[in-house]
Amino acid sequence: MPAATDTTPEVEARLVEAWRRMSTVQIATQLNAAWQAGQQFAWFSLKERFPGAPDDELRIRLTAERFGWELASRIHPGAALLATRG
Repeated sequence: MPAATDTTPEVEARLVEAWRRMSTVQIATQLNAAWQAGQQFAWFSLKERFPGAPDDELRIRLTAERFGWELASRIHPGAALLATRG
């Protein structure tokens, strides 16, 4: 079964072969970079959706997007108030 529906089997085979040649440190570095890029994208997306919101509010909203408002409310004081505001 292909890993990606938008990639030809030939290209996917080359990608898998490249991964097999990588060390575990190289793979971990690549995964970390992708994770960091995702974090930045999520953060700046929230900043765009809620301009002027303080960083503390954005952290709460980021937690809520990842884990839901119930858990965000247990982690961050004041999250329940934000949940009602949207």
